[in-house]
Amino acid sequence: MISEKKIERQSVVLAVGDVFQWRQAGQNLPSSSRIEFADIWEISTEFLNKLRPDIVLTCLVNQSFDFLDLAQVLESAEYKGSYQIIVPYLPNPKIVIAEAKTMCPSLDYCFVVDPTLPGGYVN
Repeated sequence: MISEKKIERQSVVLAVGDVFQWRQAGQNLPSSSRIEFADIWEISTEFLNKLRPDIVLTCLVNQSFDFLDLAQVLESAEYKGSYQIIVPYLPNPKIVIAEAKTMCPSLDYCFVVDPTLPGGYVN
């Protein structure tokens, strides 16, 4: 009798930011089979189909783009996973999510609050 061994795929996180600039500044990014770092210009349907991320993570505002720019790229690539945005404290995040949903309604938005962020800008 042949037994089948089910191999469970671990969750993959795609962190999108100013990766090129981070590396140019000498910042070491962690290496893991569960997290991938990419610049926004690298994101495409082919890239997402190859990586198959469960979560795409970014900051509210990066140096070269904001979360809505990335939302438009993800929606056009038909991304179906969780889209998590690191934000500072927002007094009414539902307003921001509602605005995002009008632009890119197919995405599953989730704000991750980091109260140590000053105004949402991450360098």
